[in-house]
Amino acid sequence: LKIARFLRACVGLDESAITEPLVSQSVVDSWVDSACQTSEERENVETEPNPVLDTLVAFVKANKVTDNVENAHRILIQSWRQGGILWNGQVLPWLVESENTSLRSTVLELASAESKAQITQLASSTDY
Repeated sequence: LKIARFLRACVGLDESAITEPLVSQSVVDSWVDSACQTSEERENVETEPNPVLDTLVAFVKANKVTDNVENAHRILIQSWRQGGILWNGQVLPWLVESENTSLRSTVLELASAESKAQITQLASSTDY
């Protein structure tokens, strides 16, 4: 809880104390790189709660990822990969809201493409 609050304060999401970011966009970008796997790394998806990813999701939901939409996609796809309470309890209900139609469509397309690639890979590596 303390780590999550600290991280939220760093990006300006702690309304009770600090509303301006304490870190630069390049720091947030490095958080995205550390918390969000590339498609090549997806075999080892972390399922434990990740305060950095949780903070990044809150950052997306607060519309603070305006200059790099690709980062928003990476963050949301990583939350989908991780699943659990972050995806089911926070991201999915938020994505269903009517104002998120473009973002929802993109996340669905990316998740679908990734799922199809995984199924194809599994099917081709299985000996029948």
